[in-house]
Amino acid sequence: MIALIDGEGDMGGAEIEAAAGGSTEAASGAAVEVSVGGAVQLECGGSERGCWGRVSTTGHVSPLGPGAPLSIHSVLYQQAGHYRCYAPEPDRLNAWRTHNVHLKVTGVPMVVAKNLSRVAEAGTLVSLTAEYCASPGATRVVWLLPTSRVVSPGHSASYGIIAHNDGNWADCHKAQLTIQEARIELAGDYSLLVWSGRGIGQITIRLNVTGGTMDSSSAFCSQQFISYKNLFYKRRYGGRAVK
Repeated sequence: MIALIDGEGDMGGAEIEAAAGGSTEAASGAAVEVSVGGAVQLECGGSERGCWGRVSTTGHVSPLGPGAPLSIHSVLYQQAGHYRCYAPEPDRLNAWRTHNVHLKVTGVPMVVAKNLSRVAEAGTLVSLTAEYCASPGATRVVWLLPTSRVVSPGHSASYGIIAHNDGNWADCHKAQLTIQEARIELAGDYSLLVWSGRGIGQITIRLNVTGGTMDSSSAFCSQQFISYKNLFYKRRYGGRAVK
């Protein structure tokens, strides 16, 4: 058994008995705010030694290792949350003091995607996925389609395109754009744009569609565009056409 002294300062004999490796709720702590991409040091309640862990929303503590202070460089939104330090009591054998720190990360929205390029067979369903984080929270989120139309989460566009958010982790969200039936005319760049009070974040995913043909209306527009280009080149360069 290890005696854990909860919090800082003179506890007046208030001790909590816990099995080795267990966790306790600290009565005191600190709040630290840092800008995304910056660096921060989390102090272990003034102790020069300590073991750090990160506390999940369910109370589970994941060990991070020793260090006093705990240094985090190039801070990400995903690193915001509750941290706990266990520091030895200098005048008591096998006695440890716990200190909680809540880390808040703020700044411009950050948008990332694992795959910046996708290939889909014509006629198949395809989903484009990105993750965005913002603190303060996002004020507007939209997908910009190759057709120059925009669609926000919870809404749909033509061709069976549906935008939605899948999951919510504190300041971070997963955004998905589902295309029910991939078509040649839907190939191109899909951009997710996120606004907040601190600025705007953006990511672009390129979709390539293979094995299909354009529908009649899209083919007509494409042919009209080529005809216009041919007329332009004929007038300017004396008959040279484009294909």
